[in-house]
Amino acid sequence: MRQLMSQLRGYQDAFKSNLLNEKPDRDFLDLLVEQSAGDAPARINIYRNNVLHSLSCALGDLYPVVKRLTGDRCFDAAAVSYLREHPPEHAALVFYGESFVDFISTYPACSQLGYLADTARLEWLCHVARNAADSEYLDVSRLAEIPGEKLGTLGLIPHPSVQLLESRWPVDDIQMENLKAEPGIVDLDKSTERYLLIWRDALNIRVIALEESCYQLLRSLILGHSIETSWQQISCQGSADELTSMLGYLLGLHLFIDFNIQEDQ
Repeated sequence: MRQLMSQLRGYQDAFKSNLLNEKPDRDFLDLLVEQSAGDAPARINIYRNNVLHSLSCALGDLYPVVKRLTGDRCFDAAAVSYLREHPPEHAALVFYGESFVDFISTYPACSQLGYLADTARLEWLCHVARNAADSEYLDVSRLAEIPGEKLGTLGLIPHPSVQLLESRWPVDDIQMENLKAEPGIVDLDKSTERYLLIWRDALNIRVIALEESCYQLLRSLILGHSIETSWQQISCQGSADELTSMLGYLLGLHLFIDFNIQEDQ
């Protein structure tokens, strides 16, 4: 231990570990006593409390609806447990906390709240959309230059902020209500499958529910398939007029930045 602590990196790693542990390592405390006067546990606790508080606050800011649904005390306890199991790997915290979605679904105090993980997932995807790279939207008038026989071979390139979420819970309603000062009641017993689109429109994060066929079409387009292939692949295929209507709707939402022609179609 003494040999390890003689190296700066070893000392830093031990310090980091002791910031997140429930109880500081005895050898580490002895080293602190050797290097400075005073109460070593009290000294390390100052750092530990600050780190746990700041990281818990960061998670609370990222998942405000989950925090409101579980209550401050439960959320803070879950956050501390999560932080100890999944400490940050990078100095920048902008994308820290993605795995909290899976963690909260198995956390004992929350495991019976079936809708909670998908609610957290929606919050995470909104965060991803908010921080996605910027790009100019597709000028839809450019599509008029494409010959009619080539339209089916078009692939549409999504904006970097575009995200999709399928859930058996009305997580969009849950989020909307719990961001209000006085939330209303969401009837989970009357909930139906949700097919959600999340993206950044200008500076606004938007969440809308799509029809299943429209959702499947968009998902296939996002995967890089052409319009024709995407339409053939969806399980609830309708008429050509329905396809035209769906594409017009999706193009009007500012979801795409460019297109390409897939000649092998």
